[in-house]
Amino acid sequence: MGTKKQPLEFKPIRVLIVDDFSIVRLGLITGLSVYDNIEIAGDVESAEEALDYITKNRADVVLMDLGLFGMSGIQATTLIKAINPAVKVIALTSRQDKRSVLGMMQSGADGYCMKNLPPDRLIQVIEDVYQGSIWLAPEISSMTSKFFFHSQQATLSESELTPRETEVLTLLVDGLSNNEIAKQLMVSTPTIKSALTSIFIKLNVDDRVQAAVKAVKECLV
Repeated sequence: MGTKKQPLEFKPIRVLIVDDFSIVRLGLITGLSVYDNIEIAGDVESAEEALDYITKNRADVVLMDLGLFGMSGIQATTLIKAINPAVKVIALTSRQDKRSVLGMMQSGADGYCMKNLPPDRLIQVIEDVYQGSIWLAPEISSMTSKFFFHSQQATLSESELTPRETEVLTLLVDGLSNNEIAKQLMVSTPTIKSALTSIFIKLNVDDRVQAAVKAVKECLV
């Protein structure tokens, strides 16, 4: 991450920014462009432009505002997933109301972030989501975890844990706290909390104890 040199075969994550405010797009471009594992695929101000881009070009991750003029970010996410399910969509918004949050999740979004997230944290979210994690802002995770539990338990399985989630689960089984796991993996505590939310969803459990018991019984770590 950051200025660290990558191997020749390394391909940066192509990010499409969708926001109707040019100053927001410029801020994101400026903040993300300094990281050599990120490539700004493009920036557009409307859902229609985003759909056109996805149809004609490659993007790995879409940062999607919800309050767009015309077609909403929720509608756009549904259509993007229909066009190319492999594209990861992260809501990047200031909205925390239940209707917006659950609407975005039902549309197939892979993450939900607040716009006040620092660039280095946003980079971590992009990386985690790109690798297969579900990322929920701490402000809204309690609101959405039950929704994910019911809607995704039929399609997610233990084998779909990402390498980072497996690391977190291993340390959880060893009895480490969130803060201790964060220090050992050199990430923030909120990042660990989000990883645990994703782990609970994928393992079809409600808490750390159930996750640890299942991990041990089924030899997941």
